[in-house]
Amino acid sequence: MLVKDAQREVRTVFVGGFWGQLVSSALWLLSAALATWVTPQAAILELVFGGFFIFPTTQLLLRLTGGPASLTKGNPLGLLAMQIAFTVPISMLLLVPVTEFHLNLFYPAFMVIVGSHYLPFTFR
Repeated sequence: MLVKDAQREVRTVFVGGFWGQLVSSALWLLSAALATWVTPQAAILELVFGGFFIFPTTQLLLRLTGGPASLTKGNPLGLLAMQIAFTVPISMLLLVPVTEFHLNLFYPAFMVIVGSHYLPFTFR
């Protein structure tokens, strides 16, 4: 499969990232609400453990809207996505000392981890 075809399939199947970003946005919004009205610890736990459900929820929404929910077997970007997905839980270990040092650094540090996890997908 050509690279351009693989990229096109990713954009088509995942609707340009719409559903995944919607799920992620809802997760971050809920975490912000918990941090404001409950406790920072509840917000952190919601964001960390809720993050494990971003992809399954995105898959569910893709299926409910009637489109394909996964890439074809020959698409090399599927393997790349799986490898990159495992960098986030491993990198989250870095959040422990950062959060222990200063609780207010949790969100910026977590955003750096999430943002760097998306860097390999920045292709044209």
